[in-house]
Amino acid sequence: MAKSRLESAVLVVAVGSALALAGGYFNDLHPALDSLAHFRLHLGALTGACGVALLLLRNLAAAALALVIAAATLAGTYTPFSAKAGAGAGGPAAHYRLMQLNLRFDHHDPARVLSTIAHEKPDVVTLDEVSIMWRGKLDPLKASYPYRIICQTTNPIGAVAILSRRPFVEGRAPRCADRGSFAVAPIDFGGRTAEIVAVHLGWPWPYGQTEQVADLGRELETLGDTVLVAGDFNAAPWSATVRNVARAGGLEIARGIGPTWLHRALPDMLRRTIGLPIDQVMWKGRLDVLNAVTGPNAGSDHLPVIVDFTLRPGADGPIALARAG
Repeated sequence: MAKSRLESAVLVVAVGSALALAGGYFNDLHPALDSLAHFRLHLGALTGACGVALLLLRNLAAAALALVIAAATLAGTYTPFSAKAGAGAGGPAAHYRLMQLNLRFDHHDPARVLSTIAHEKPDVVTLDEVSIMWRGKLDPLKASYPYRIICQTTNPIGAVAILSRRPFVEGRAPRCADRGSFAVAPIDFGGRTAEIVAVHLGWPWPYGQTEQVADLGRELETLGDTVLVAGDFNAAPWSATVRNVARAGGLEIARGIGPTWLHRALPDMLRRTIGLPIDQVMWKGRLDVLNAVTGPNAGSDHLPVIVDFTLRPGADGPIALARAG
């Protein structure tokens, strides 16, 4: 009797996780289904665990089905990052580095973030949740990153920011949009221009993420020809949300970065294995992303994302430089 009850319970969990998993594949139909899609890997793992349990309970048909579903999900969802074919073609090119990090608005040890930035030595840093507390804490970086835009917001969680060693391009002023959740800075990389975009999307359905992406459509459509976007999307790379952002901006999505966020109530050591991959990188134009990986733990509930890239020659004219105030 006990075995029968256990088998029934496992079957209920297996069917429930498989249905939720299937629903996530129809995430273009409704934002609620997109919210399920963010957990695709977790639901696949849960379905697989149920398959193993059913195998031990000798329900071979149900076990086989659950294991096949899990294997297909895991194999079809996660793909390791691979450099763009032909990247860097045409001879040696200068390599640049960007670091993306959600700071956590109430970070308990800001010095740890500054130390991580100093260790990674990125050319550009995109930041999310730059709260009032963080504005003063970033001052020590001014000497190394004199070119900056820190957006204003009334949201206590904070806004986005872009810090750069490389100068901004005169005549194409950096700008903020969407109440401080979106920033664009045209930056000179050795005579070649790229727009760097920092973005922080809100939480998915039942919150307002879908509406925010729709509102950002105009900003994304008016981006230049060569762009690198980085930020906390609160959405997985296979979600409809991320696809919609990429489609609006004509952008390519970096796949295989891996998990970046885990709730602070859970151990940090699990973030790289069971966390959600919600910090994204996108690009287009004469910019080639060579690598995009998670960096060292900086004490936030998000891991940094380290992006190495190059810029191919283009039709940029002479660039006049302006030091940001």
